[in-house]
Amino acid sequence: MEEKTEQQVLEESVTDPGQFDEIVSRYYDPLFRYASKTLGDADLAGDIAEEALLRCFEQRAKLARAGKGCRSWLYRVATNLMMSSFEARAAAQRYVERAAPSWSQLTEQAENMTEQVLEALAQCTPAERVVVTLRYFEGMSDNETALATGKTSASVRVTLHRALEHMRRFCTRETRSC
Repeated sequence: MEEKTEQQVLEESVTDPGQFDEIVSRYYDPLFRYASKTLGDADLAGDIAEEALLRCFEQRAKLARAGKGCRSWLYRVATNLMMSSFEARAAAQRYVERAAPSWSQLTEQAENMTEQVLEALAQCTPAERVVVTLRYFEGMSDNETALATGKTSASVRVTLHRALEHMRRFCTRETRSC
């Protein structure tokens, strides 16, 4: 039995949509390979191939009337979808580059903040510096800080409150963003 032409399959699929499976069988893999090689992304390539075939299915009556088959049309649709994908990726990349600070910017901001916090900490009394350092830089709890300094937990909380107030005033006075 002779294999049906692409045009015959398109024409038959207008009245019998199940016939379109033949178009899918013929063109899914080639469209997938084309998109995969072009995009370098197998998941997106699968989406492109499926979308091109879906659009072909939706336009099958029009394509059948045109009498030119659908192979070139499928590749044109796949190409347009890929170009849109490239544009969307480029736009997303531009957005990320503009909106998100770079790693070096974040590192610099963190270093500046650390410097400012250390300057503010230097304004505290030695006892306050010890409590702040143990509590925030060493990650100790109030009880652990109390044991390490020989104070009560309540005394640690009071000292910590006073130290933070000194640091806050220093930052405000120096119009810094500690």
